[in-house]
Amino acid sequence: MSKNGKSGMGCGTLLVVSCIFAAIMVTCLRQGGGRRVPVAPSPSVRKQVAEPYPAEIRGRRDISVGEKSRMVYELYLKTTGVPDEHRMRETAIRAWESGNQHWSEFTVFMIFGEIENFNAGAYGIAEFTPSGLKEFRLNDVPLRMLELKKLNLSEDG
Repeated sequence: MSKNGKSGMGCGTLLVVSCIFAAIMVTCLRQGGGRRVPVAPSPSVRKQVAEPYPAEIRGRRDISVGEKSRMVYELYLKTTGVPDEHRMRETAIRAWESGNQHWSEFTVFMIFGEIENFNAGAYGIAEFTPSGLKEFRLNDVPLRMLELKKLNLSEDG
């Protein structure tokens, strides 16, 4: 209990915990599974551009450490079906192009449809440096978790 008689975490502690969680998530995703998708050429070289998905920013976190500036975006893609890789990549590129090129590292985590939150990870992960898209990959864990959830609901119903 704090001096003012209230218990719980302060804003500073919550921020530190959130930053640590984001750093662990990024590290795990970099080392973990998921299928790697070839990186698209830089925006000036791209010829045929896919239409980006309408998206809602669910979170923005500055997880900079020392002089290494890092920003993480969490995007919810407004589509009901499993999104197309090319459109996902274009959506991430548009987020980077919207004033985020100055970050040393800029990461976009993407979910969609019935995937309600990022607890099972992101389905799409795009990582950028100031020069452009460094890596794009898909993580099928959220899809598996959604399938299990649906299976459990159908067995209970």
